[in-house]
Amino acid sequence: MGAYDILIIGAGVVGNAIARELSRYRWNIGVVEKELDVAMGTSSRNSGVIHSGIHYKPGTIRAQLNVQGNAMMAALCHELKVEIDYIGKLTVAQDEVDVETLHRLKEQGEANGVPGLEIVDRDRMQQIQPGVGGIQALWSPTTGIICPYGLTIALAENAHANGVQYHLGQEVRSIARKEGRFHVQTASGDQFESRVVINSAGLYADRVAAMAGVDVDE
Repeated sequence: MGAYDILIIGAGVVGNAIARELSRYRWNIGVVEKELDVAMGTSSRNSGVIHSGIHYKPGTIRAQLNVQGNAMMAALCHELKVEIDYIGKLTVAQDEVDVETLHRLKEQGEANGVPGLEIVDRDRMQQIQPGVGGIQALWSPTTGIICPYGLTIALAENAHANGVQYHLGQEVRSIARKEGRFHVQTASGDQFESRVVINSAGLYADRVAAMAGVDVDE
């Protein structure tokens, strides 16, 4: 079916974001996806929240990338003409035990570099969201919402416009390496060849890794 410099397996939000970024360079790039369209897997099975970064352990890669990614999303969506709204979030405490949790989350978020965190009282809570209950809340203004379908499709369309080739309805069944290149066989019997393979298969990433000989238990 095709010979590529880079072959990306999986056309979810991560695979398409990688495809779009790599399409800036003079490489021949292909994407294979088992579904008949992009954004058909876990990329479209979520609440569409852009998290601020308060929930992750300081010093972890996840915490670092959450905060960094949050800060980058507005510019990305502007480029892609995708609507994003930083509406903020109230994490509400119903009792004094919950209040202690709010302070821990605030400290953790500040350690991660989350801006604008604030413990607010009932009056301020009502100003932000009339009718909300609770005795106090943690206000995180950088929490946002986005349509996960729209973002993933926009990334794919931009990558395709830049020359990335998409092969939909192509479920990967085997991966072999011969003479320095990967040979990827799909359920339809088609074969793709690439110097580099990027595994962005979401929930099936472990299976794809195993096909390539990577021990997922390590």
